[in-house]
Amino acid sequence: MIPLSHVNFGPTDAAQKDTDFLEKFVEPPQIHLLFSDRYWIVTGEKGSGKTAIRQAIKQKHHDQYLKIVDLDFDRMDYSALFHNLNQLAQVTNLQRLHLLTDYWQYTLLVQVMRSYFDEHPNTIDIDLSVVSDYLKSKGLIKAGPLRTFLNIIAECWSYIERYTDPDNKDKKLPFLPSDLSPEVVDTISKYPMFDPNFLEIRKRFGKALEQSNTRLLVILDGFDRFENKTDNSAD
Repeated sequence: MIPLSHVNFGPTDAAQKDTDFLEKFVEPPQIHLLFSDRYWIVTGEKGSGKTAIRQAIKQKHHDQYLKIVDLDFDRMDYSALFHNLNQLAQVTNLQRLHLLTDYWQYTLLVQVMRSYFDEHPNTIDIDLSVVSDYLKSKGLIKAGPLRTFLNIIAECWSYIERYTDPDNKDKKLPFLPSDLSPEVVDTISKYPMFDPNFLEIRKRFGKALEQSNTRLLVILDGFDRFENKTDNSAD
């Protein structure tokens, strides 16, 4: 019998690389509930095994899906997002939470779309070709979450600039007056999730996945260390 002190348990954090992970992971039977469309969220205290379940799905059950979109926010610095989002919220007088919610939804959907094209870069499906062209036109076909999020804010600034300074004479952006017209504020409040172009893209992408019976899985992890290193009072 091997003394307990000689047993190599490997990393205590499931997020760390462990070549023997599957040999040691005791799989709970409830994990199969995650493969149905009924369940969406796994919650638990830190250390309860959420990341271990994530690793098991990626390493053992990946054949259930065409692609697993794994977004780990563990190392993401929120300061860049917070600074840019704050300026836009102040100028438009829109709630930061409203902007943040829509921007994150858009970012996640874009990551799902671009992950599909990682597997099918030369698709001939008409709907998917339109989606691919949209991502390429926005410079998002290879963009990660942070770049996608900041790209949305940059487009909002560009829209404000075109509307308030069509001749592009004022180079002081983003330091603009906050008395924007209702039309500008309304457009930005609906962008990008309810932008007509994106609504059409999302519809086409969903239709193509449904017709081909394609399953994509999005895993979000690392929120317990999601921080803003510039302002600890940030929401």
